[in-house]
Parts: sequence; structure tokens; C-alpha cells
Amino acid sequence: METQGSREVEMAIRAGLAAPKVLAALKGLLALEAENTRQCGSDIEYLRERLREDSRIANAQGAIAYLEGTVAPEEPIFGWSIRGAIHELPDRECAAFEKAGIMTIGDLLAYAPEELIVLEGVGLRGLYAVELALERSHGMKLARPATGPSPDHQLFTMSYDVVLRNEPRRLPDALEDAGIKTVGDLLEWTVEELIELEGIGSVAIACIEDGLRYFGLELASADEREAVTA
Repeated sequence: METQGSREVEMAIRAGLAAPKVLAALKGLLALEAENTRQCGSDIEYLRERLREDSRIANAQGAIAYLEGTVAPEEPIFGWSIRGAIHELPDRECAAFEKAGIMTIGDLLAYAPEELIVLEGVGLRGLYAVELALERSHGMKLARPATGPSPDHQLFTMSYDVVLRNEPRRLPDALEDAGIKTVGDLLEWTVEELIELEGIGSVAIACIEDGLRYFGLELASADEREAVTA
């Protein structure tokens, strides 16, 4: 189905590729096309197939790539603006992504959670919401490296609460009383050691492990702990 957005994209392409206003118009109209398509309730596979067959979309993205000196995305959907194409994307996280130069779905898919959580303005709950919105809108997920963050990653120096979501009320006090301040501190503890702390039970342990697992991390094992203390 041809929409007003599609027709205007085609007209903008025919108008020429010289002026910055054309570049802005192309991007804006692609966002409008994304919104029009999403509101039609098309399923994901139909949407992708339609985009591959719609030369207007590919031409518009090719024109944008030409003007910006970049490469057009392999799949048209990767070139869509995150703000226009991902339904229910949290405003705070969206602003943080754009500040970091993450403007399209393709840009966002190149990042792993541990790379996004260190951006100013991004929190764990918001990051969960971003990934949920991405999956609901387009059936996609963030990048997941085969291994977790490198030992010198900024995540390890951040407060431990960046990996905790819906934590039990007494958990922060229990961790801080034990001298645990950062994610790196938390990773030095085993399940057996944490469970002995006052205020930490099985629910708190599950919260900690789930949060760490999201970033490809896990608590220390008993063997690792023995190696450190030996």
C-alpha cells in the first residue's frame, strides 16, 4: 500500500540531491514511512519483505548514504531512525543514544548492553525497556558478544546498582555494609559468601545473578575465590 510518506520520499528524490534540506527531508520522510507502516500493524516478516521490494525506500536510503558519504544499510529497516521506528522507546534512553551518535536501528543493533549502560542517561530499567521495544517492534535484539566485557571495561568501576533491577528493599544496605560498592567488587563474591550476609536471601541472589547474566557476567566461583586467597 502506497502511503503519503512513500510518495513524498519519491518526490524528494526526484527533486535533486544537492541541498542539505533534501537530506533532512529524506530522513524525516523515512521516519514518517516507518510510523505509517508500524501503525498499519504489519507483521515483522511482511514488513521486511515489503521494504526489500519498495524501491522508493532503498533509493531514499541510498541518497542519504550518498550525501553523507556513508554506505546504505544491507536491509532497509536498519537505516530507520530509532525515534520513529521503535515503538515505546524510552525518551531518556533515546536522547542518550542520539547524543552518542546512535541514530538508526542499524546503529543500535551494533551495541551490546554493556556498551550502552555506560552512556550518560541510560539505566538498567530503561535498557530492558529499549530491548523489549526493539523486540516488539521488529523482532530484534541487541548484540551479544561470545564473551563478556573485558576486565578493563568501564562497567566494572560503576556502582553495583547498575546491574540490579527490582532489587529487594534490604539488598543495597546488605551489600554496602559488606563494602561492596562497584560491579567489580560484587564479582569478587561467591553465592555462598553473599547468602551469609544479613538481609540477603534466595530472592536477592536471583536478582543479582539475573542482572549480571544480562551483561555476560557471573559471580565468582568457589575455585576462583580459593585461587585469589591462596
